Amino acid sequence: METFNQALLTFLLNSIWQVALMTAAAWIASLVLRNNPASHRHAVWTIALLASLALPLASIRSHGANVSTSHLVPPVPQLDTPAPSALVTPQAVKRHAPPPRRNFEVGRITAEALTVAWLLFLCFRIARLLVRAVRTSRLRRESELLHRSLVLDAVWKRAETAFGLRGIELRISAAIPGPVMTGVWHETIILPASLAEHGSEAMLLTAIGHEMAHIARHDFPLSLLAELLWLPLAFHPAAWLIYREIARTRELATDELVTRLLMDPDSYARSILTIAREMSMTARPGFTLGVFDGDILEERIERLTARPRATLKRARLLLASGLSALAIGVLAAGGFAISARAQSAALPELKLGVDAYNSGEFTSAQDHFQRAVNADPDNVNARLFLATAIVQQVRANMSAKGPIDMGKSNAYDPAIGQFDQVLQRDPLNQPAIFGLATLGDTGRSQEAHDRLMKLIVSDPNNKEAYYTAAVMDWSRVFNPVMVALKQAGLTLSAQQIPDASVRAELRSQYQPLIEEGYRLLQLAMQLDPKYADAMAYMNLLYRVNAEIADTKAESDALIAKGNDIVQLALQTQKALGPRTAAVAPLSVDVAPNPMAMRGFVMAPPPPPPPPPARN
Repeated sequence: METFNQALLTFLLNSIWQVALMTAAAWIASLVLRNNPASHRHAVWTIALLASLALPLASIRSHGANVSTSHLVPPVPQLDTPAPSALVTPQAVKRHAPPPRRNFEVGRITAEALTVAWLLFLCFRIARLLVRAVRTSRLRRESELLHRSLVLDAVWKRAETAFGLRGIELRISAAIPGPVMTGVWHETIILPASLAEHGSEAMLLTAIGHEMAHIARHDFPLSLLAELLWLPLAFHPAAWLIYREIARTRELATDELVTRLLMDPDSYARSILTIAREMSMTARPGFTLGVFDGDILEERIERLTARPRATLKRARLLLASGLSALAIGVLAAGGFAISARAQSAALPELKLGVDAYNSGEFTSAQDHFQRAVNADPDNVNARLFLATAIVQQVRANMSAKGPIDMGKSNAYDPAIGQFDQVLQRDPLNQPAIFGLATLGDTGRSQEAHDRLMKLIVSDPNNKEAYYTAAVMDWSRVFNPVMVALKQAGLTLSAQQIPDASVRAELRSQYQPLIEEGYRLLQLAMQLDPKYADAMAYMNLLYRVNAEIADTKAESDALIAKGNDIVQLALQTQKALGPRTAAVAPLSVDVAPNPMAMRGFVMAPPPPPPPPPARN
């Protein structure tokens, strides 16, 4: 329910200004096209309606999209002199990074009131549409088939020939004030009884021709679609204007089609006026299309008699200009979407928890954050705050009592559980991904690695994601290599594994991870040339690769590279100065920053100095 409320608030908040902007753009385009065929302006207003609904819907972006990680890491570089130009740099894939979102928070009571009001309004509009549909069905059911006279038959065939239509049903009803048409798959024209019995040939040709023009233009299904698209936006005054202009331009475009294929404009205009004098111009019954739709009879007569026209070349140029104005409006509206959410019921407890955490009272902070999670289980910030407090409390206990004998359990399991809950709701949540990668046991390492790779696809400039994934690659190689060294009675600082078959087996299984780690660390160092931690782990990758190298010469070359890069890491770290281990303060207004939590929910700490070089 919380997700629905947030999505609806985002939709409504963006629709307020995006619909107004699209209306303004369509109005400008319509002014540019005032002497063009009315069908051009009808298309512009229809596109404006589509954009007015699509843009707010597009602002409801899912953060849980499945992202492919195949071919993410560039081809393996040469280990002697890796050339940045040979790699797919983070800047080269920057276009995949999502644009930043602007957030807007609405009071909880206000948000609930808006949600209820919009839902009630939508139900009311749907109920009205259903009532109109029932009336339309009843109108057609109660009408009668019309037996055509000689005059009516001649008019009917003339109209069918002009518009290239066949199979249209003609009916008569005393319950309608004017001629109408209805039907999507089985089109029907219904004439008032008085018009069918006493109308002149010109009046009959005008009435039937107008309705057949609607059928030829497929206006009925298109107007039904416009009605459905308009329903979610019907609360907006600008959407009313778009809807009205669609109806107005539809009638003008229908008149143009009639005068182009069936009747001359003067005769058609006189017949419309005659029908208007003799028939009532009340609203059409049910969901139908009639001669007097759009409430613009005076404008229609004026346009028929004046007949403003642009040359074909000028009309096309103006149409392109009008559509360009509309496209500019779409781009402007789509580029500034905002995210809205209701204030959480957990907010009071979050504030108390943040105050306790920033005061170093981690147990009290856990209690407040747990109550915040209980009050609002879908609040990911509350869960991240709780996980952060749990981790700090475990660290504080370790400092006071020494290492904890966890047995088969993980002291960080409660925090990991919160990260899991966050990732269920937001699969690309950075603090939760880094937390799982750092605190999770080996059974979760592959999942954490996959999530990091998806995060890299989503955010190619995240150096910590490259670094952490590379560290996980190193860790997965280091453990089996250490086992092999111990079985041979050696340590990591000794020679390579003596058994060539063991080295070959380890290379076949783990060399791809080593190569991936190289590439990830190189990308991280491209983002930050002073990234001393990445340099240090590059050294460790060289050294673990040296233990399983095929030949002694290859092993020695890798050790030499490790020595070179670790010296660079130490020089860089010295230039940067010592890092403090102070607890980063939390703020209730933002989610815990993964950079601020470095050291326990980021990648592992930098490695110790390298072992002495082998002789």
